[in-house]
Amino acid sequence: HLVTHIYTPWSVPEAASKHKVSLQVSEILKRDGFRAYLWFAMSLAFGLSITAPFAPVFMESFLGFSVSSQMHLLILASLGSAMGMPWWGKLCDHHGCRAILLTTGLLWMLSNFTWVFLQPETTWVLYPLWFFGGLTSSGVILAGFNLVLKLTPPHLKSTAVSLHLALTSIAAAIPPTLAGFFLAPDLLQFFPQELRYRFLFAFGPLWVI
Repeated sequence: HLVTHIYTPWSVPEAASKHKVSLQVSEILKRDGFRAYLWFAMSLAFGLSITAPFAPVFMESFLGFSVSSQMHLLILASLGSAMGMPWWGKLCDHHGCRAILLTTGLLWMLSNFTWVFLQPETTWVLYPLWFFGGLTSSGVILAGFNLVLKLTPPHLKSTAVSLHLALTSIAAAIPPTLAGFFLAPDLLQFFPQELRYRFLFAFGPLWVI
């Protein structure tokens, strides 16, 4: 209720069983708007997951930021997300989901360039950075999910959400494997591992933008 208002008087759960999933997927993919957004969402998921699994390792190994302190960052990010959701929901109602998705995504990625320059003596920056990341990422998540619902007809919404989740999950699963090989300690001895981390921290946001 605090996020956005979605009215579904058309909802008839038993109606979904009358249509084959393959036919529903085919019908969804014929819609140019949804197909274009799906490509965008997959590209977004790819860019966001390039360094996501490796940030904790970088913080502990190269910034001397303990795992226990990283728990505080997760709390701050969750707090920022909870505070942002109602606000982004209202803004989506007034300005549209696409505008909020692009604005919050851009702000989030610009702040993530901070990772490139972090040093052990500037780890205090991580606290506002994670809070801001939670605040802006909640706008991306909320606006993106609502956009999926807006781009599909009532009888295809469940299938559209499932297809979106499946394909973006596949897109997000690929980059960590590639990045893991790139960051391997015994690889590219002429290119220090710390610099490889910082390279990926720059490449990820740049890809998304």
